[in-house]
Amino acid sequence: MKFFASLLLAVVTPAAYAADSLVRIDCLDETDGAAVYLDGEYQFDCEPFAKRPILTQAGEHEVTVVKPLDREYERVFTQTLELRAGEPQRVRVSLPARTLTAYGREQEALRREQARIAAEKAEQERQERARLAAEAAAREALEQDLALARQGQVAAMQRMAERYDKGDGVEQDPDQASHWREQYRRQQEINRLEASRMEYLDMTKSALMAIYGDDGEPSFTVIMVAPTLVAPTFFAEVLSSPVTTTQNMMVDSDIEALRQQAHATRWANPQALVARVADGH
Repeated sequence: MKFFASLLLAVVTPAAYAADSLVRIDCLDETDGAAVYLDGEYQFDCEPFAKRPILTQAGEHEVTVVKPLDREYERVFTQTLELRAGEPQRVRVSLPARTLTAYGREQEALRREQARIAAEKAEQERQERARLAAEAAAREALEQDLALARQGQVAAMQRMAERYDKGDGVEQDPDQASHWREQYRRQQEINRLEASRMEYLDMTKSALMAIYGDDGEPSFTVIMVAPTLVAPTFFAEVLSSPVTTTQNMMVDSDIEALRQQAHATRWANPQALVARVADGH
C-alpha cells in the first residue's frame, strides 16, 4: 500500500510528467546512512528498511549505494537496470563486504611500495652479510692453507700453488706458484724417504724378534737366514734420507735399543745384518 501511495503521489508531481518509468529502492539490513545514486546522481540516504521510489526515463540505468566506513574503506552496492515505460522495477539493496575507497587504494599502493622497498633493502643487507661471511671464510681458509703449507703439509702446498696460479684469495704470481710447486715436490720426496726409513726400522724390529724369540736365545737357523730378511741396499737408502730432528732422535733411540739387544749374539754371526746394524755399519 505504501508503494502505491508513493507512486500515486509521484504521479501528481511535476517531475512525473517528464518520467515514464519508476524504480523502487528497498534499503535492507545495515544500509542505514548509505547514499543512493542513480546514474551517478545523488537521490537520498537510506533509512532502516526504507522503500523509496525514483521516477526516471525508460532505458538502461545504474543504481549505486555507498556506505562509507572510514577514509580507506566503504561498502558499495551496484546494479544495472533496463527500465521500460509503464513497468516499475524494484531494487533490494544489501551491502557487500567492504572495499577500498579511492584514498584507500592510494594508501594500499603506498604500503605495497614501502613493503617492496623494505624487502629489497633487507635482501641487499642479507646479500651483504653473506658476502662478508664468504670473504671472512675465504681469508680463514687462505690463512689455514698458508700455515699448513709452512708446516710441510703437501696438500696445503699444492693448494697454495693453485691459489697463486688462479689468483684465488691472492694476487696471481707465477713465481710464488712455482715456489710452492717445488716445495710440494720436495716435501713429497722427504715424506717418501722418511716413510721408507720408518718401514725399514719396523722390518729390522721384526727381524730381531724372529732372531731372539720370547726367551732371548737366538736360533742358529734364524741367525743364518736373518740377513735375507732385510735388503742391505734398502738400509743404505734409508740412512741417506733427510729427516726431521724429532724423527732422527726416535730412530737413533730405536737403533741403540737394537744394538743392546744384538750385543749378546754378535759372536754367532758377526756379518749378520742385525749385528751390522747394531754396530752402526
